[in-house]
Amino acid sequence: MALTPARSVVLVNGLPGSGKSTLAGQLAAALALPLLSKDAVKETLLDELGLTDQDESRRLGRAAGEVIWRILADCPQGAVIDSWMVTDLRPVVSRGLRSAQCARMVELWCRAPDEMMRRRYAERSPLRHAGHFDHLMQQTWEQWLQSGEPLGLGPVVDVDTTVPVEVGALVDQIRRVLGH
Repeated sequence: MALTPARSVVLVNGLPGSGKSTLAGQLAAALALPLLSKDAVKETLLDELGLTDQDESRRLGRAAGEVIWRILADCPQGAVIDSWMVTDLRPVVSRGLRSAQCARMVELWCRAPDEMMRRRYAERSPLRHAGHFDHLMQQTWEQWLQSGEPLGLGPVVDVDTTVPVEVGALVDQIRRVLGH
């Protein structure tokens, strides 16, 4: 059962390894909304255009974010968005939400202890697309921790991902926050 006829966005945000993608997939299914994953778009672009270097990967990541906003505008009931949105992206996200004419938005902030996120990140890195340059990105972990906070462009729900998330209860909370 979808949320409502008004376009609603559930932004699943958090640091790498915080459990965003796992949770976003579960929520999209439970809410009967499309899942828009920035990484999926970026990886498709990397495959099609070819892998170059880390700077090009960042550029394609920004382009993938813009693609998400365009696709969102064609999702009549909204979507679940899976992407790490650093605080520097507040103006970009705000513009994207406006351009997609989103009536409602809730941000889920996924959190886990630093050591758990590092372990998850290290375990998944060999399985991820080489275009993410995960082997180089771990060098910037301390910078990530400093930029690790919700965007705060709307209601924020803190989600502890150290234990399995009770998706049904979270869906109920999302509905309450969005006024459904």
